[in-house]
Amino acid sequence: MSKGSRIARIDSRGQIVIPKELRDKLKISEGNGFFVYELSVDSILLKKIPDISVDLEKARQKLKRLKK
Repeated sequence: MSKGSRIARIDSRGQIVIPKELRDKLKISEGNGFFVYELSVDSILLKKIPDISVDLEKARQKLKRLKK
């Protein structure tokens, strides 16, 4: 296995737990979204989606200040 590789198992609800060391290293937390790409018959790639809610909240606050 390569650096950062771990074995994870899928549970009865179809969920996979990403090991804590990788979650910490990649700054993955509850509520993060992922694009799921099918690479081949037996491979997938997970790509973390940027958290745009922070940017949206900043934009809302800026808009409120401009309206005043």
